[in-house]
Amino acid sequence: CSLVILGWILVTGTFVLCGVFLLLHNVIGDTCVAMDEWVQNPTAHTALDDILPCLDNTTAQDILSRSKDVTHEIVGLINTVIINYTNVNTPPYFNQSGPLVPVLCNPFNVDLSDRTCSVGEVEFQNAT
Repeated sequence: CSLVILGWILVTGTFVLCGVFLLLHNVIGDTCVAMDEWVQNPTAHTALDDILPCLDNTTAQDILSRSKDVTHEIVGLINTVIINYTNVNTPPYFNQSGPLVPVLCNPFNVDLSDRTCSVGEVEFQNAT
């Protein structure tokens, strides 16, 4: 009797997990298709418009500005760690061997305008 109950619990669990997987698979697949449509033509009415609410230009510019600010701050923080800890050869923070770790290229100036990378800085495409 207990073996039959255990079997039904396993069958029920299998059905629930399959349903969750199917739901997540379809949602993620639809989201990827919607993002691809939007990347190809961001000004057209795409499926992404149905997923995300419409925003006015002012809100979009505010989000862009905040995104640039967060990117600028995170790159600055990472570069501070690289300069003050990773590339210092005093215990307990020391570079094991080889060349010093290069700093990341900060794509934005303090005023959040675009900035070109200096020589020796690593761009995001090459930062792996």
